[in-house]
Amino acid sequence: MHHFVNFAYLDAGTGSMVIQSVIGIVAGVGLFGRKALSSIRTRAKNKRMDSEKDV
Repeated sequence: MHHFVNFAYLDAGTGSMVIQSVIGIVAGVGLFGRKALSSIRTRAKNKRMDSEKDV
């Protein structure tokens, strides 16, 4: 019977890669959120202006 033991090896570059991935995800979510929020604000402002014109 054979027993295989696997040891995970993490070198110094792995931590750096994980940190860069987390920073990239946070930055991407931030930019996407800012663009989405800006779009929502613009649409709301346009609707408000259109409703004021009708009055």
